[in-house]
Parts: sequence; structure tokens; C-alpha cells
Amino acid sequence: NELYLIGDVTLLRYLRHAQGDVEDAAEYFVANSQRRGELFQACVEADVDEVRARIHAAGWLTKDNVGFAQNGDMVNFEAFGSIDPAVLCRTVSLEEFAFAELVRWEDRARSLDKLSRQHQRMVMCVSVVDTAGVTLAHRKAFEYLKQWASQGGHCHAKLRSLTYLVRPNKAA
Repeated sequence: NELYLIGDVTLLRYLRHAQGDVEDAAEYFVANSQRRGELFQACVEADVDEVRARIHAAGWLTKDNVGFAQNGDMVNFEAFGSIDPAVLCRTVSLEEFAFAELVRWEDRARSLDKLSRQHQRMVMCVSVVDTAGVTLAHRKAFEYLKQWASQGGHCHAKLRSLTYLVRPNKAA
């Protein structure tokens, strides 16, 4: 499973991240490519589908590309409150989770590049995070949540995104 590295919209994201400075964009691209390689080497033995199955078994329910907003933005759903933090931490290492998230965000980046070309504008990824069911036990999975929020460990140009928390409780 080859990781997606370059697309015209992806290069535009690097350039925007560097605020138009081509040298900074190139340095950022090289640094992210190296990080990708390190992460890939660390998890070369991991089967992404098998890791994803363990993540889902721990209750991390995700629905990528649930739908699209009227303007063409991609909408995704995450049910963080449904996680069993003890199972997640016991069955999926943080490195495996980071690798699975990298592949997931790479898939999103490919989709966003295609959608951006179709809509002739930079579309964004909107994540709806359902926090119903979050308890103090979820603090064990906080490093996993931070990894998820980092959009694949900063291994690609930052995607335009928004995150909405729904059904928050006091623990969330």
C-alpha cells in the first residue's frame, strides 16, 4: 500500500502552509517525507487492515466520507465516546495507531485533492466528533486522541479542516 505523496493541490497546501515561501514549503515537504519514512519503517510489519480492525474492536467508530456539505466539503464522523480506552490501549500500540491514522489521512488527502479539482476550490474536511459516553477513563486514550487530532502526525501538508464536538458532557 503505497503512501500518497504528491498532487497539485497537495503542493498548494505546502505552499499555503509556508505562506508563499517556496524554500520553506520545500523544507516542510522534505521534513514530512522523512517523518513518513520513519513512521512507515516503525510499522512496516503492521497490516493496516488488521490494525484498523483492532481499533474498531476497541470501539473507535469512524465513518469517513459520511457525506458532503452543500459547498462540496467532506464530512466525517468520529464516535470518541464509544471507545473502550482500556481495550484500545491494550490491543493497539500508539505507533500502530499513528500509522493507521497516517494511512487514513493520506486517503482523505487524495479524496480532498480530487474534490478540490472538481469544485475548483480548496475543499475542507469537516469532522463531527460525538463525545457522548466520554468518562474520566478516556484520559487513558488521550495520546491516541492527540494523534488523531494531528491529522496523521503532521506527515503531509495541513488539510483545511474544522472539528465539531457534539453531545458533550462534563467529562468531555
